[in-house]
Amino acid sequence: LDFTELESSVNTFFHQYAEENGYQKDEVFNQKVQSTIEEAEKKILLTTDTFKFSTLYENGWLAKLRKFLSLFRNIMTALFIVTGIIILLLVLCCKSQISELLYWLGLSSFLSGLLTAVPCLYVLGTDYFSGFVIKDPQIFSAVVGYLQYVTSQLRTSSLCMCGAGVLLLILFAFIPKKSS
Repeated sequence: LDFTELESSVNTFFHQYAEENGYQKDEVFNQKVQSTIEEAEKKILLTTDTFKFSTLYENGWLAKLRKFLSLFRNIMTALFIVTGIIILLLVLCCKSQISELLYWLGLSSFLSGLLTAVPCLYVLGTDYFSGFVIKDPQIFSAVVGYLQYVTSQLRTSSLCMCGAGVLLLILFAFIPKKSS
């Protein structure tokens, strides 16, 4: 945040006050002005820190949370790689029966998308997160807004997965099958 206006206002106020009341503008005066500016900046930052990251950092919880976040990213990357390898193995195993591969990939995509889309639609449709009891309205709106955002993103990706599954099933229906 830019605190130049705050600093100039505090400086102006203290200098005017010192002139009106005959205070000396020495080193102690300057230290008091600077400490007031720092305290005001700290108070503003604490108030605007919706997720209380400064508190999490001071208590050492943010460092622990970052370890889990990097672990989560690694797990998600590994899952995408494993999924890609499984699809590649399926393609290699079923080269002669590509239509069956389209059927199984389409069906699994549709069902996996449906399994995650239905709970997301329920949670967003019932406004489930608004029932949370958080006393601070700023934290409540930040947490609920973030949870609704994540849920809507998951819903969108799930519906895209369902759509991709339907497209694969349509392709399966139009590809000629080999008769045995």
